[in-house]
Amino acid sequence: MVRYFWMLLFLGPYVCSQDRMADGKVEYDMILALDDITRYEGVVLFNTNYSLFEFKIAKSETLYTEEISQNGNYNISKTDSTSSYVYIDRIKKDTYEIQKSLLMGEIIAIKDNYPLFEWQLIEETKIIGSYSCSKAITTFRGRDYTAWYANALPYNIGPWKFNNLPGMILELYDSENKVLFQLKSITIPFEAKIEDKTMGLKIISIEQNKKDNLEFLNNIDRKINSKLNRNVTVKISNKKIISIEK
Repeated sequence: MVRYFWMLLFLGPYVCSQDRMADGKVEYDMILALDDITRYEGVVLFNTNYSLFEFKIAKSETLYTEEISQNGNYNISKTDSTSSYVYIDRIKKDTYEIQKSLLMGEIIAIKDNYPLFEWQLIEETKIIGSYSCSKAITTFRGRDYTAWYANALPYNIGPWKFNNLPGMILELYDSENKVLFQLKSITIPFEAKIEDKTMGLKIISIEQNKKDNLEFLNNIDRKINSKLNRNVTVKISNKKIISIEK
């Protein structure tokens, strides 16, 4: 009886460790035309229960720009070169976006639900690489999306938060041509550990993150005015945070 107890202690962590190993890897070209056109490199590691999508700005992109627009506005744009992640735990039914908090200035995990998408399957096909892909459409947080997925690759994965289709998503774009993911490569099998990127991070809800972003924007006026002569007041109009989710 004692021997059986110790075997359980040993076997438990072993099974958990194996479950975190990836079955495959998919690489995507990720283009966001939300303000300027910015290219990202995206990679997802996946197995049945977990997936981890990492995206970071492509090396060829400019990280800092200053320009005067046609209407006379002075625009400053700075793109963060650090990686962001989307970690999906299908066992616990959770999605986490790991990124730097604008308000707190630290890396946080923003908790979302799983699955997030309800797709309408369309009887239309096209070839992507060597795969016959089927079409699906959905609406998600302010944008209408079209996805092309491969039934021959029966993995419930895709780029960023996108998933919940009968096959792997190889291409995805929105109706305004603001968001685009295109397949670069598929490697199956691919052995690598899928890390839980939420470990040790502060976890907040997506609703709390929206409140924090609003507070960050409201603080901009106060910070600028605190440095000016008390007889001068500045109010910045059209402050906004540009994101895939409107």
